[in-house]
Amino acid sequence: MKYAVSTALMLAVALCLLLSPGQAQEKKYKGTLPANWKKLNLSNEQMAKVYDIRKEAKVKVMDLQKQIDTIKTKEKADMFAVLTAEQKTKLTKILSGEPADEPRKDKVPPKDK
Repeated sequence: MKYAVSTALMLAVALCLLLSPGQAQEKKYKGTLPANWKKLNLSNEQMAKVYDIRKEAKVKVMDLQKQIDTIKTKEKADMFAVLTAEQKTKLTKILSGEPADEPRKDKVPPKDK
């Protein structure tokens, strides 16, 4: 019985502390400010707005980066499709680090002096 009363009392005290207005706690914002912006002594409201702006911009940049990656992948596939089977094999060997089979035919050999 003592245990139940003491537990109920502790819960009541904890609940009163949580619900009491007491000191207004400042909201902590997560984010980073641009270089040297801490020196501007921004208000909490200004920092919150800057953090929100940076967060929104970051999401947009990430979306654009995904689009860029998709375009680059398609570009590589389209360029590869232009090659003949022999050129595709040769390019695959070159990209894997194997030496090229033959020198370029359109390259002019150096002249003797």
